[in-house]
Amino acid sequence: MIDLTIPVYQALKDNAYIKANVTGGVHQYTIASGKSPPYIRIAELNNYDSQFHDNSPYASALRFQIDIWTPYNPHPIAVEVDKTMKAMGFSRTSANPQWDDTLKGFRKIMRYQTVKTF
Repeated sequence: MIDLTIPVYQALKDNAYIKANVTGGVHQYTIASGKSPPYIRIAELNNYDSQFHDNSPYASALRFQIDIWTPYNPHPIAVEVDKTMKAMGFSRTSANPQWDDTLKGFRKIMRYQTVKTF
C-alpha cells in the first residue's frame, strides 16, 4: 500500500501560485473553523491493490478529490491544481464547478487517479 496523502498535500502547498493566491490554505480532509476562502481541501477517496504477481500485490490504485472553495472564478486555481497533480503522475477523471449558497461562492470538485508500484 502506498500513501500519497502527504506528498499531494505538500506539492499543492509548495505550488507558488497556490501559496500566493489561496489565502485560506491547503487542508487535509477538514477545514479548520475560521478560515476564509479561497482554500483547498484534499481527501484520498480510494487506495487498493490493483496489480499482482504470484498472488502478491505490487501496485496500488489511488483516487483523490481536490475541492477548491473561492468567491471568485475557480479556474486559475484549478489550472494550478491540475498542473501539480499531473506532475505527480495523476490523471484528472472529473472536474465539476458548483455554487455554494452557504459560502456565497464556488466549489470546484476535481478528482484524480493514478497507479503506483511499490
